[in-house]
Amino acid sequence: MELSIIIVSYNNKNLLRENLKCIKGANIGLSYEIIVVDNASRDGTVKMLRFEFPEICPSNRIGGGGKTIASSKNLGFAAGNNLGASYAKGEKLLFLNPDMIIDAGAVLKMAGYLDAHSEAGLVGPKLLNPDGTLQYSVCRFPKWYTPIFRRTPLGLLPFGKKHLRWYLMTDWNHNEIREVDWILGSALMMRKSDYGKLAKFDERFFLYFDDCDLSRQVWQNGKRVVYLSCAQMTHFHRRESALLGFIKGLFHQPTREHIKSWIKYFSKYK
Repeated sequence: MELSIIIVSYNNKNLLRENLKCIKGANIGLSYEIIVVDNASRDGTVKMLRFEFPEICPSNRIGGGGKTIASSKNLGFAAGNNLGASYAKGEKLLFLNPDMIIDAGAVLKMAGYLDAHSEAGLVGPKLLNPDGTLQYSVCRFPKWYTPIFRRTPLGLLPFGKKHLRWYLMTDWNHNEIREVDWILGSALMMRKSDYGKLAKFDERFFLYFDDCDLSRQVWQNGKRVVYLSCAQMTHFHRRESALLGFIKGLFHQPTREHIKSWIKYFSKYK
């Protein structure tokens, strides 16, 4: 088998449904399997999978070694992806968020790039917003104070704006294939033979910084992280905790997880 598509989902039933419909309707051009890891969703995700996608979720194999792995607790993004990868049979792994709409040509281009470039350890596509505009999905490695500018009104001040332009790499048009520090974890592809040996998701990160850390591992182990602008996918992404504002955001679980992962990341890379 050429490709394993691994999707970790938590209370994303409707987005996951559209994601899977898109994958099943696409002519990817590779032999593939879909592995869904459900992180103890409370919205009926597993029931939906069982009735609408029985080839992915056979009713007699829930929680076992089938295509759907129903966790009894929320493992987080990193551990969920590692669990899914442990069942994968494909030569390449595509880690895909449930809020993604894939393009079959993009998947084929990502796989082809890895085949043609042995120095590449991790590749990601250009991400578009639902309205077709560019979504900034590649960044430079953060400074310890970058999350402060991302999460507080300081990011609206001139020096904050300057730093965030540097961090988000808004100084180029994103229309070229380019080596980058790190890529947003919404759609990442790597060889299965590299996973675990070259890099794997660090389960200390429950949510956030896991993708940044994965990219950093790839670089530290002598391979490249590549932004593949010719491969495009649509991402229904919302930074809900950021929209709440700093004070309200402190009481929002994703914000608290972001802060904890921020501390863990900068403790790991002093």
